[in-house]
Amino acid sequence: MNTNQANTNNDNRTESELEASVVLSTMFQRTMSFQGEDTEMTEVRDEEAASTDNADVVEQSGTTSQQVTNKSFGKLPKRPNGSRVKKPMTQRANGNYEKYSDAKIALAVESVKIYGMSVDKAAGRTGIKVGTLRDTLRRYKARGKASPSTRGHKAKSSFTEETVSFILNEVDENPNMSVEDIYFAFVDDGTIATPAVSSLQNWLRKNAQITFQRVPSYPSMPSEEEEEEYTHKYWQTLNAGEVNVRENCIFIGEASYVYNLRRTYPETRPKKSRKEEDHHDVADLSMLIAFGTAGIVEQGIRCLECPTSTQDMTAFVKRVMTKLSDQSRENFFFGLDSGPAEEVEQVKKEIEDWGHKVFFLPRHDGSWNPAEKIFREVQRVCSRSLLDQRKNETIIQRLESAMDKIDPPKCASYIDLAFPIIS
Repeated sequence: MNTNQANTNNDNRTESELEASVVLSTMFQRTMSFQGEDTEMTEVRDEEAASTDNADVVEQSGTTSQQVTNKSFGKLPKRPNGSRVKKPMTQRANGNYEKYSDAKIALAVESVKIYGMSVDKAAGRTGIKVGTLRDTLRRYKARGKASPSTRGHKAKSSFTEETVSFILNEVDENPNMSVEDIYFAFVDDGTIATPAVSSLQNWLRKNAQITFQRVPSYPSMPSEEEEEEYTHKYWQTLNAGEVNVRENCIFIGEASYVYNLRRTYPETRPKKSRKEEDHHDVADLSMLIAFGTAGIVEQGIRCLECPTSTQDMTAFVKRVMTKLSDQSRENFFFGLDSGPAEEVEQVKKEIEDWGHKVFFLPRHDGSWNPAEKIFREVQRVCSRSLLDQRKNETIIQRLESAMDKIDPPKCASYIDLAFPIIS
C-alpha cells in the first residue's frame, strides 16, 4: 500500500521537482564522502604525531617521499620533480646585481671600441641590454676601465696641496673672512678648482682653526735713500765674487704674527663693529731663524711678548755666532733685511766683531730674503687643528714641530730660488 502510494506520489511530481531532488541527493552524498575523508586524515595525522614525537624526520611510505619535522608541520614539500624556487642573483660590492659576467661585458666593449661595431649590434650579439652597455662605455670613457667602481670609505679630504695653500693664505691674510668670501675668492682666482660650499665649510672648521696673520716686523722699512744705498752695496758685494750663497752665506730673518687659536667661520661676513674698526694689530708671536744650505743653524720663537726689538735681534745673533764658532772657524757672509740705520747698525757691529761680514737685502719691491720662504713653509705645514689641551700643547710646540720638517735640501732650494743666477 505504502509502496504503491510512493510510486503514485513520484508519478504525480513534475519534471523540475524530480531534477531538484536528484541534485540534492548528489550533494548529500559528496558531503558525506568529504567528512569521511577528513576523519581518515585526522586519524592518520594523530598516528604520525604519536610515532614522531621525538624524531626530526620521518619518511612516509608511498609513491612520494616527504620530509616532515615536529616544528614545521606547515612547511611546503618539495616539488615532484625535485626543483626549487630559483635563488636571486649574487650582489656586487656596490649593491647592484651581477647580471652579466665580466668577460661578456669586456667582449661587448671590445666589439665597440676595437672593431667599430654599433652599440645596438654589439649588445645584441653578446646578449647584453643596450642601456647596460652604454653605461659601461660611459664608465670606460670616464675612468679608462669598464668595471663599476666599488664603494668604500671616502678619503678625509680631497683637497689638493695647491687648494690647501690657497685657503690658508686667504684666511691668514684676512682675519674676518667668511665661508662665502673664501668661496668667491676661488671663483675670482679661476686657476684652482672651486670646492663645494659644504665641503669648504667642513674643512675650515676642522683644519683651519688656528690662523697666523702677518704684521709688520723687525726691522722697520728703510727710507728710499737708504734703500738705494743698500741695493748698491748689495750688488757690489755679489759682483766682487767673494760671496757664494751656497757655501759661505748665512741668512737671518724675522717674522711677526697675530695668531688666533679658535678661529670661527660664519657663512656670511658679519657687519664690522666700531671696536673692530679701531683695533690695530700688534704682534703677539715672532719667529727668528738663521740658516744656510746646510740647514737651520738657530731658531727662536717668542710668544705673548713685546714685538722684536734691536736688543732681541742682537741676542739672537750672539747665539748664532756662538754655535758657528763651536762648529767651524770659517768666516761667513750674513744676509739680513735692510732697515733704518739706527736699527741695523748695532746688529751689523755685533756680527763684524765676530770676524764675519754683512750685506743687507732690499725690501721695497718685496723681500729678497730666502727666510721668507721658510716662514711661508712653516705656516703651510703647521697643523691648524685645535691644540691638544689634554697634553698641555702650546702654539710654540706646534710651530717647533713644523720647523723640524724644514730639512737641509729645502733650505738649499729656497736659497736657489732667491738667487737663481748666482747659484
